[in-house]
Amino acid sequence: MTTWPAIRLDPHDALPLHAQLERALRAWLAKAGAGAQPGAPLPDEISLAKKLNISRHTVRAALAALVREGLIVRRRGQGSVIARPQAPANRMGERFSDHLEGAAPGSVVATWAATWATPPDAETAGLLKAPSEVRVIRLDRVRADAQGPLIAQRSWLNPHLRLSGAEDFRRPLYGILALIDITAATCEDALSAVAADAESARIFAIRRGLPLLQRRRIVRDREHRVLECALWHHRPGWDDRSLTSA
Repeated sequence: MTTWPAIRLDPHDALPLHAQLERALRAWLAKAGAGAQPGAPLPDEISLAKKLNISRHTVRAALAALVREGLIVRRRGQGSVIARPQAPANRMGERFSDHLEGAAPGSVVATWAATWATPPDAETAGLLKAPSEVRVIRLDRVRADAQGPLIAQRSWLNPHLRLSGAEDFRRPLYGILALIDITAATCEDALSAVAADAESARIFAIRRGLPLLQRRRIVRDREHRVLECALWHHRPGWDDRSLTSA
């Protein structure tokens, strides 16, 4: 059996204890549990709670998030084990997923930040079914290729998605959601040309005012509920056909 890693939690941090623990365990699991193989059993919740001097409820909340992400598996009567890699999706599913993520060939998520913020306007709040004063996860990602920043992506996520904001959003968003049985069904895009503002100019290292392709996106599930409202800006001169053909 594996042993829990050395973890430090800060009770004064703005991030809740369960989210801090979730983040630390996710980083540990990314290294295969310090050498453990998929399928290896994990120590029990009580031992981790005692080790960190926190409640068992806090431990359970952190482990539940990792179960939803598919990083660990709970087995009745046996506790938790490190999950085995999942089988790849079919090709059509991959194409739609790449389209949702903006995953152009050779691109990766270079930087990301998830914060809790109020929706930017009444329209977005209405689409997300969130009162304008309620905070939702705002996800900022920059996808880059060998030539530098490719797409600046800002998304506002439905507050009912049961996400903590501590997830590893370098991973595909809709891969994370699929692990908690949430599936995107439709994607609506509206394209327009806009002048680069100060933030876009900084990201793409261009002058303010230069034209950029802007993509407003709404993603819905099979029940037509809005999962994500997004605003993307594309690098000047980039061929966008790889995303519009999905």
